[in-house]
Amino acid sequence: QTTSAPPPPVEPPKNEPPPPPPKEEPPPPPPPDDSKANVIVSPEDPEEAARLQQLQAAAAQWQQTQQQRAGFQYQALMQQHAQLQQILQQYQQFIQPPAHLQTMPVDMQLRHYEMQQQQFAPLYQE
Repeated sequence: QTTSAPPPPVEPPKNEPPPPPPKEEPPPPPPPDDSKANVIVSPEDPEEAARLQQLQAAAAQWQQTQQQRAGFQYQALMQQHAQLQQILQQYQQFIQPPAHLQTMPVDMQLRHYEMQQQQFAPLYQE
């Protein structure tokens, strides 16, 4: 089995003029207050370059802080979730009626529910 090589790139016909080269004019200067979005600054203006560097450092620091904050919030949320999960499991254990509850005398049933209430009350306070 021979795999055929991909066809050579299609060249434009020789009689067509080549496409014009990309224009290399510098873009118009951005309006003031837009310099945050404009990352490329001509190094001819050291003041502007220093300002840009400062802005970029501040942006990076802000981003890092936001990521840390999100991380902490996520951790706290997961911790809370684990606690709630634990409380739910304990609650489910408490409220499971014994299999023979229906056949018990009424006063025994009442005692069972009161016991559950006593067990669950402190848990509910959490």
